[in-house]
Amino acid sequence: MLDYMNLSLAQQEELLRIRRHLHRHPELSFQEFETAAFIKDWLDNAGIPYRTVGGTGVVAEITGEKAGVAAPKTVVLRADIDALPITENTGLPFSSEKEGVMHACGHDMHAAMLLVTGGILNSLRAEFAGTVKLVFQPAEEFVMGAAKMINEDPFMDGVDYVLGTHVMCHMPCGTLGVRSAGLFFGGERFQIHIEGKEGHGAQPHTAIDALLAGSAIVSNTQLTLARETNVLDPAVATICMFHAGNAPNVIAGEADLSGTIRFFSEKRRAALKGSMDRSVEQIAGSFDCKGSVIWDRYVPAVENDPWLDAFVRKAATELLGADAVREAAQLTSSDDFSWYTQNTKGYYMILGSGTGDPERSTPHTPMFTPDENCMPLGVATFVKLAVELLQGE
Repeated sequence: MLDYMNLSLAQQEELLRIRRHLHRHPELSFQEFETAAFIKDWLDNAGIPYRTVGGTGVVAEITGEKAGVAAPKTVVLRADIDALPITENTGLPFSSEKEGVMHACGHDMHAAMLLVTGGILNSLRAEFAGTVKLVFQPAEEFVMGAAKMINEDPFMDGVDYVLGTHVMCHMPCGTLGVRSAGLFFGGERFQIHIEGKEGHGAQPHTAIDALLAGSAIVSNTQLTLARETNVLDPAVATICMFHAGNAPNVIAGEADLSGTIRFFSEKRRAALKGSMDRSVEQIAGSFDCKGSVIWDRYVPAVENDPWLDAFVRKAATELLGADAVREAAQLTSSDDFSWYTQNTKGYYMILGSGTGDPERSTPHTPMFTPDENCMPLGVATFVKLAVELLQGE
């Protein structure tokens, strides 16, 4: 029997080397050129073939050599590789060397784990039949990278299973989060444009104040959400940007707002969009303005396959012990992993990476510091699941 954990622990130094290199050199969505070059160089040295997909994405393939397996399967393992426009403040000796860019969501760890997973699987080809595809995906933070890769290349054709994992500090290091149903909410971004009429700040009666109309829309969005959302089918709507006016004595003639909605069901998504479209037009009109909403960057909710849920729970318990395998809470954030699972059985796990320090536990913040010691567990889990899905037993 293979000792997956020891195989992974033997690569801990390499995991740290890769992760810290990527952490020092973060790149924004669709700009991951150095990251992709590093991944390709590593794969070249490991003797693993690959191709470029989606500009800065990489798809590598490992073919098993186990004989006597009828109808060999194909498994995709996915890691995202992009960083965020955040100035790091962790004080780590391997902090970002790019001003204003930081791996503040753990994607450096995801990429490191997938590379090392690939190296181990490549050495275990005699243990499985079929194919493992390693997908290094750009632009998850834009929720556009997965769709771009899938639309540009048929690498998902014939895939039987797709697996992914995300480091999260709300769970302690040494644990694995599993969930039988929806894990991540779906999401969609919106841009609201308000058109009024500029005027002198001392003569508001001669103007049509777009800023005032926009302010009313911000307040009403939360009121509408509270009164129209079924608590058993939750949703979140957040306006995060508001730009209006160019001078302190000129009434704004235009206003632009943007934000996101989050939802689990497609029914809730449709209802929320309809409500916002209607209220923006009506509220803007009540201030004599014109209002419109543009929607983009839609991503479905992440829903785990029931058969894979049972398989993952059993395998993870064998590997880690029952106490380490925990029920993951549903997350209102979104992840474009969901695009891989539209026509394929998929499963997304949460890899506990918490250190117990609340100031360093929140992703998308300058202090985010997940525990690197979680990575061998993530690798061992990936390797075990891939091998056992492909052994044909």
